[in-house]
Amino acid sequence: MNNDVMYKYALVGKFVGEFEQMVSLLRFRCGLILQSRGLKDFQLNDIIFGQKLFTADPLIGIYESFL
Repeated sequence: MNNDVMYKYALVGKFVGEFEQMVSLLRFRCGLILQSRGLKDFQLNDIIFGQKLFTADPLIGIYESFL
């Protein structure tokens, strides 16, 4: 593999890593909002937002609605 191809793979990997961090942060912030509104069982946050259907787009919609 030449350096150009390896560089492109590295860029894709970096994007995927940063995207996953963004999704994780959205889940965390949604959980904080629920906790600030009275959620006592913090494991519920993991159950709710750990679902595979809560990808970036639905999480952004939920977060915007919370705000």
